[in-house]
Amino acid sequence: QIHIRHKVISAETGKHFTALLLDDRKRSVLILGSGLDVDTEPYEGNERYRILAKGGKISPDEKVDKIVAGFSHMLLLTNKGKLFAVGDGTNGKLGTCQLERDGTTSRFVAARTPQLVRFPWAQNQIMSLAAGEQHSAVTTTDGHLYVWGQGRKGQLGVGKFCHCYPMPAKIELPSGDDFATFVSCGKDHTLVATASGKVLGFGSTCYGQAGSQSLFYQVCSPEVVRTGHFKDAYHSIIQVAAGKGHSAVIFNNSELCMFGQKDTCGGISLLSKVSKQRHNCLEPSLVTFS
Repeated sequence: QIHIRHKVISAETGKHFTALLLDDRKRSVLILGSGLDVDTEPYEGNERYRILAKGGKISPDEKVDKIVAGFSHMLLLTNKGKLFAVGDGTNGKLGTCQLERDGTTSRFVAARTPQLVRFPWAQNQIMSLAAGEQHSAVTTTDGHLYVWGQGRKGQLGVGKFCHCYPMPAKIELPSGDDFATFVSCGKDHTLVATASGKVLGFGSTCYGQAGSQSLFYQVCSPEVVRTGHFKDAYHSIIQVAAGKGHSAVIFNNSELCMFGQKDTCGGISLLSKVSKQRHNCLEPSLVTFS
């Protein structure tokens, strides 16, 4: 049993860790588990509980407003609109462009304390942020989408399959659907909700999790997810969620549809339409709860 004196604002989970944003004076981030290799300090003098050490990069008058967790890294957004990254730096997913040399080779440096994510050009206030296994993304109030990290399976949406982008890249979205409002990063794919009420997907689609109807298993540019049953309800999409091999879309009437790997979205009888099929759900289907 965990005894925490302050209210928990939000909770995020990685592979082997949980992060809790606390409503204390400093907006501390409590780290549980061992999957995030970062510097910590005692929570209110209690060695049993450890909070993320900010390391001087986040100013004393700056508070963390939001956190998201990836496989082995985290993003932190402050009340001043600054974005910080911490944890494993493999494939440039931190967006800090920090490298270290080992002989003739270079590798991305892990961040044991939060490091500022530097955008190549000025951007408006961040609206949503997401962290996947090896990539990260944000949307801004002016509707732009920025991604960085590994792109081998097209999950960056930059129009090509690439090893990595170590700093945020602005993504070109389809005409008419070019105002991004919300982003979610899965293991190897990305989903984006737009102001036009549509959902865009890119990256690995081997289970149909990116919503693409392509015959290829990977898509490197944003494509509109054909929502089938909900084709007349585009305007009501309020949130998207990308997992390992499946995805979900939530509507403002509390309806939910899912698509992707059957074992994770239909195999537990939540999807009555899909649970009777042998194959993956390639088109979003309504979830019915009994």
